[in-house]
Amino acid sequence: MSHLPLTAHDREVMLQRIGVGSFEELIEPIPRHIRQKTKLSLPPALPEPALIRHMKALSAENRSLVSFLGGGCYEHFHPAVVDYLCGRPEFRTAYTPYQAEASQGTLQSIYEFQTVVVELTDMEVANASMYDGGSAAAEAVLMAAAATRRSSVLVSQGLHPLMRRVVSTYTRAKGIELIDVPLRNGRVDIESIDSSEHEPAAVLYQHPNFFGSLEDQASLIETAHERGALAIAVVDPLSLVILAPPGAVGADIVAAEGQALAIPTMYGGPGVGLLACTEKLIRRLPGRLAGATVDAQGRRGFVLTMQAREQHIRRHRAASNICTNQALVALGFLITVAALGPQGLRDMATQGIQKAHYLETQLREQGFEPEFHGPFLWEFTLRTKKPAAAYVDALLPHSYVPGIDLGKFDPEWSHRLLIYVSELRTKEELDTMAMLMGEVDRGV
Repeated sequence: MSHLPLTAHDREVMLQRIGVGSFEELIEPIPRHIRQKTKLSLPPALPEPALIRHMKALSAENRSLVSFLGGGCYEHFHPAVVDYLCGRPEFRTAYTPYQAEASQGTLQSIYEFQTVVVELTDMEVANASMYDGGSAAAEAVLMAAAATRRSSVLVSQGLHPLMRRVVSTYTRAKGIELIDVPLRNGRVDIESIDSSEHEPAAVLYQHPNFFGSLEDQASLIETAHERGALAIAVVDPLSLVILAPPGAVGADIVAAEGQALAIPTMYGGPGVGLLACTEKLIRRLPGRLAGATVDAQGRRGFVLTMQAREQHIRRHRAASNICTNQALVALGFLITVAALGPQGLRDMATQGIQKAHYLETQLREQGFEPEFHGPFLWEFTLRTKKPAAAYVDALLPHSYVPGIDLGKFDPEWSHRLLIYVSELRTKEELDTMAMLMGEVDRGV
């Protein structure tokens, strides 16, 4: 136990306090066959200067990759002010703001975050965030089922496959049936919704969808409402500065993953779930909301309100028991949006769109064809002659990651490559990417 910052006397006092004679007696309940029987094979400790040199040498072995990976986790410009402000101890170490009088800064940041989400989505109310986009979509489905008292949901096959798995996990125990709605040329086949024999609680769709295609959002929402169902939109927050926001065309609930506008891509996580809805659904909204008020002296202040979480109300009345928010990542989202402003966000989105369409044109000149021919923003699906994995393997030695091999999700998609283009990519990188892809096809 020499790695613990305690003296032998400290350990003896602790063992006596809990009524145990020795450390071996403390761990007696642990089966002996799973205990470590030998010392860990660790190198000897290094002096701090030598350790720093060693860590720098390891860091130098990392490669800088030109990435075209997307699929729900996106690379964008990350303003330096975000890390600086999020790193301040009053935010980084803050706990749940149970005491409003001691948590005004945290509560105000949550309130402003909710305001930004409402403005982006054009909805009427947003909560203080969810774990991630998947849990936000799942909670949206539970909200719809509770509000309509129906037990089936029509789910677009354009929904991210991993997000669908999360939704399935949440709904299985609730007895909610998920019914897949097929795509036609990369978009939801609305006619199949019309012909469905089910009375769904909601129609769940993604826009732009997993394959990058833009959906006919207004028609989807209208069709859902004609069936007496709610319309749940899963969106990319950055797309909301380019496309009509869901609230403007009648969506009832909006879910999103906010990672792209909050923190850099870091091995797939963490994320932050955005969840917004119409005011009539506010009491179905899981988690918590921060509200603005005034104190006895008329001074503006912030409080938690509408807390439909099991920690605050009777458990059987809670909207959800899995609704902890990602406050620090949500703060990063808020600061990014505030730092860039409306014009900065539009510039970021526009550059991504222009560069993605330029790359698609270059790939066409190399003999490739897109899988779908409808409109897209900064992500599109490419049809490949060889398995998509072959292009990924061939470009990696050149420090390029050309996209996501969709065969990882479905063997039938093994000749499909999902390509995302960030505003950070340069013309030289786009040209090189297209050239390398063509060389793989030609066997160069």
